[in-house]
Amino acid sequence: GDTIALSNGCICCSIADGFTAALDRVRTIEPTPERLVIEASGVAMPGQIAAYAHGPGLVLDGVVTVVDAETIRRQWTDEYVGDVVERQVEAADLVVLNKLDLVDGTLRAELIEWITDEADAVVVAAEHARVDLEILLGIEPTGRVIGPTPPGPTFRTWTETSDDPLDRAELEARLAELPATVVRAKGLVRLRDAPDRAAQVQLVGRRLEITDVGPWERERSELVFIEVTH
Repeated sequence: GDTIALSNGCICCSIADGFTAALDRVRTIEPTPERLVIEASGVAMPGQIAAYAHGPGLVLDGVVTVVDAETIRRQWTDEYVGDVVERQVEAADLVVLNKLDLVDGTLRAELIEWITDEADAVVVAAEHARVDLEILLGIEPTGRVIGPTPPGPTFRTWTETSDDPLDRAELEARLAELPATVVRAKGLVRLRDAPDRAAQVQLVGRRLEITDVGPWERERSELVFIEVTH
């Protein structure tokens, strides 16, 4: 219910005090929120905002940048906003290429290939901003995935388990070799270099994080994957 008023329309001078204070207040809420979603304005720098997610008690899930498929190439070279647009896309773990229904069919494949190269991120094609929340907000290691709302992207999910501890280097190499269509992977695993500890694996786009989350109390390692199929 709290609102930070930016009377001059700019967050640059206010973010250090107002935004940090808001995150501090959120961390004191009981029960603690499971997830924070921060929606930035069209002129914000998501990479700078994401840096705040490395503060105490916070873990960065991912940066999602929504791109207007019809105008992105013009915006990219615009002398006034081009630099901002480019930095917004480069900061993304996932790029939602929206309004794809407004792009001629012969140009769609070329546009997707171009934005994927520029962003170095997973690109999810969408119309009317319809993208399933399981893709945007991550997954829990239960194997449960809610189906998308047509005409959003379709996807498949699968779970991999192991009764034996995993080699960290082999796991990292395996995840790095996944196809670009795999947008998410998450789970709890037991690693050989710390067999009594639980390691949370989180893959968002091409960004991988493996973090210690406490004592190992599970029967087996489990990873859930989401792959966009169209």
